[in-house]
Amino acid sequence: MATLRVQVRQIPAKSDDDTSAPLVVVAISGEAVVALEPLVSGLQSVAESHPQRVVLDLSGLSFMSSLAMGVVLAFRRHVLAQNGSLKVAAVQKMVLDSFKRARLDKVFELTETLDGALTALT
Repeated sequence: MATLRVQVRQIPAKSDDDTSAPLVVVAISGEAVVALEPLVSGLQSVAESHPQRVVLDLSGLSFMSSLAMGVVLAFRRHVLAQNGSLKVAAVQKMVLDSFKRARLDKVFELTETLDGALTALT
């Protein structure tokens, strides 16, 4: 089983005169099964900063349990409640199949690539 890892990075606005908030990229990798502490604490930390633009990069995530989906859904609700926007990028086939079975493909804005999500939010 691949260890669950969460990495957060901010991409600053493109120019000094751009007043938009930085874009936050949360890269989730490994397998999100039962030991979800990295995911929970990582997303809580991001949520506390009230981000306006967030991309969840799932390119390195090979499996996601229903419990992990619930954590991500709660994070989405928080971002949207703060008038933010959230995109999910580069979902791998097995995770995408799980998203579709849970109908989360209708809830989240999915993009095929991280670049596509970044472009959509800039």
